[in-house]
Amino acid sequence: MQNKQQYTQEEKLLKTFRTVKPIVLKAMTQYKIRLWDTSDYIQEGMLLCHKLLEEDIPERRFCAYFKVRYLHQLMDILRISREDKRTYDNYEYYDITELDFQVSEGDILLDQYLDKELEKEFISTLKIRDHQAILKLLRGEKIERAHKHRLKKKFQKFLSNAEEDDEGLPIK
Repeated sequence: MQNKQQYTQEEKLLKTFRTVKPIVLKAMTQYKIRLWDTSDYIQEGMLLCHKLLEEDIPERRFCAYFKVRYLHQLMDILRISREDKRTYDNYEYYDITELDFQVSEGDILLDQYLDKELEKEFISTLKIRDHQAILKLLRGEKIERAHKHRLKKKFQKFLSNAEEDDEGLPIK
C-alpha cells in the first residue's frame, strides 16, 4: 500500500514539475548563477516543487506560487554567491598591542638602523642634484616625474649591486 502511494506521489511530482519546467528554464536565462548548469536549476525546481506539493497548495494557484518562490530562491542564492566574492575585504583583524610577542624591540631598532645605513650609503653615491631631489622626496615635496624615474632606476641598480656584494654572485 505504501509503495503504491509513494509511486503515485512520484508520478504527481513528475507531472506537476512538467507543468512548471518552462518557468525553471526561463529563470535559468534570467538569473545566471556562477558554476550552475541546467541540471542544478532543474534540481532546485524539483526540490521546491516537492516542498510545495507537501504544503497542499491548490492546483490552479500552484504555478503562481512556484514561480514566485522559485525566483526568490534563485535571487537569494545569487545574492549569497555575490557576497562570497566580497570576502577578500574581510581580512583578519590584529590589534597592534597583541603583536608584541611576535616582534621584539631589538629587531625593530636593527631594521631602522640598517635602513638608515642603507639610505646614507645610497645618498653618498649620488650627485648633488640627485641628493637634493632625494631630500625633497623624504620631506614629502614633489619632484619632476622623469627625475623621480631616474632616481628609482639608480636605487634599483644600487640595491642589485649591494646584493651582489653580499652574496658574491649576481642576482637574477
